[in-house]
Amino acid sequence: MKKAIALLLTVVMILGVMLSAVGCSKQQEQAAEQQAQKEEQKEEPKTTLDIIKERGKLIIGTSADYPPYEFYDENKNVVGFDIDVAKKIAEKMGVELEIKDMSFDGIIPALLSKQIDFAIAGFTITEERKKSVDFVPYLDASLTGSETGQILIANKEGSVKSVEDLNGKVVAVQLGTTGEEEAKNLAEKYDIEIKGFSKVVPEIILELKNMSSDAAVVGLNTAKEIVKEHGDLMIVGDVLNSEEQGIPVRKEDKELYDFIKGVIDELKASSEYQKMVDKWFKEENK
Repeated sequence: MKKAIALLLTVVMILGVMLSAVGCSKQQEQAAEQQAQKEEQKEEPKTTLDIIKERGKLIIGTSADYPPYEFYDENKNVVGFDIDVAKKIAEKMGVELEIKDMSFDGIIPALLSKQIDFAIAGFTITEERKKSVDFVPYLDASLTGSETGQILIANKEGSVKSVEDLNGKVVAVQLGTTGEEEAKNLAEKYDIEIKGFSKVVPEIILELKNMSSDAAVVGLNTAKEIVKEHGDLMIVGDVLNSEEQGIPVRKEDKELYDFIKGVIDELKASSEYQKMVDKWFKEENK
């Protein structure tokens, strides 16, 4: 009798363990199914384009010292070709535009640290810059009708009348620009001292006016604006290089890149973009 009772208890215990195991297994399956459902229900990570639209504001970084790309007008408003382009992009997004003015050499770091959504400041597309950002091409000689590149400017009363006069001279550059790179190239051929500044306007212009620097390297389109505004300054020689300009975008922001490119392509397909270019780069329209 005792053996029968013991056997019965053993069977009951075994059944209990089996049922418990089945219950645990079902609970685990249910938990796994619930987790899978949660994963499916999770929203895709928001893109920068999504964030801009939700924010209702596009934040761009520029250096407003580089006419006709971006500069302050008589009313202290930032204007220029780049600003008109940025306004068109913001308009297509259906958001407001906020402009952050900063030193040129601080723009890419600000972009990479997500202080701004994208940059627009007459950036030349270079292989070195392409290592850290992507560029939406938006301006070249085919649009402006003239060369785009870096060139020397100097004071008319100074001793620099040609590139060959650079030996023993001081050349001013804006830090972080291709103008600085071209000055370094000149330094391989001529005995020059390179002096760096954050801003073209007013810092480099004052250097030339005061003859604290003998010459400066700036973009051709900007050089034209400077000598037109300042009669005591002049362009020296020919362009030192050839450039294409682009809008820097973070490499991970593919959707934003495509959106900007789409706006530029759409504007170029119409006569509107050429009108924008002509407004700022054609002499007869100034």
